Amino acid sequence: MKVQFENKVMSSLLLFVDHEVTQQGDAYTNHQTNLFKIDSLFSDYYVYASPFKQLVSDSGITGSSTPNLLTGVYVDGDGPIGPGTSGLHSVNHMQGQAYFTGATDPMSGKTVSGRYAVKDFNVFLTSMPEEQLLFETKLVLNPKTSDIKVSTGVDSSAQTYPAIFIKDNGGRNEEYAMGGIEDTIINARAIVLADSLFNLDAACGILKDTVRKKMSLIEQTDLNLNALGGYTGVTYDYTGVATGDYCYIDDVTVSKNVANRGDFQNLNPNVFSAFVDFELHSHRMPRG
Repeated sequence: MKVQFENKVMSSLLLFVDHEVTQQGDAYTNHQTNLFKIDSLFSDYYVYASPFKQLVSDSGITGSSTPNLLTGVYVDGDGPIGPGTSGLHSVNHMQGQAYFTGATDPMSGKTVSGRYAVKDFNVFLTSMPEEQLLFETKLVLNPKTSDIKVSTGVDSSAQTYPAIFIKDNGGRNEEYAMGGIEDTIINARAIVLADSLFNLDAACGILKDTVRKKMSLIEQTDLNLNALGGYTGVTYDYTGVATGDYCYIDDVTVSKNVANRGDFQNLNPNVFSAFVDFELHSHRMPRG
């Protein structure tokens, strides 16, 4: 199955939300830590992970301090070395991991470290029901201080928060003009999970203010990622690629869960949650 319009809209919404929250909220923190070897999901690769996920990869983010982009790693304090050097294959910012290759682990017995910016909110696509995310998903809080003392990286399967989960809630086509032009309406929901009421209100406020903005449709090739989802040397800049076709954000509605309601008695009291619903419009010719 090749990529369809709906697929492109949802992946573009993820990138849009990620950029808006990180940029408008100055929502990242620079860190410098060791990277720790963890079990690899891929054969023939050695994986070194940070204590965090996700890391900022968007070079178009500006703020009160310049975010450190993990474009290479340090080995025994020397470097940084980039992809294609000393066995470093690529860097996966979504997972907070560096991938190495070789007949044996080229980093065995060495200290691997990195300088990077950690997002205040991770952003994921999901198809999970809201109640499963709220009640059944085990969430791991990202470390908070810059002088953390840890001896392990985040496992690939761990779901860390604060996070925003984006899901497709359906939609419809309505006749718009003669010649087969349709108004394609897509309903999408962002489930916002925060570690404080302040951060929840801030993220929801940023998303609410996206109403009547244009959300560009981003091609997957614009991300410059390899098959592992890794950076290989070509930087991604959202503002540089968000220039083509777009969807119009016609409506944004924010609603919050009340943790002491009977329906929510099993909700983790340390997780503050809200729903943000988007109504996206695009004029297109699906039969053209």
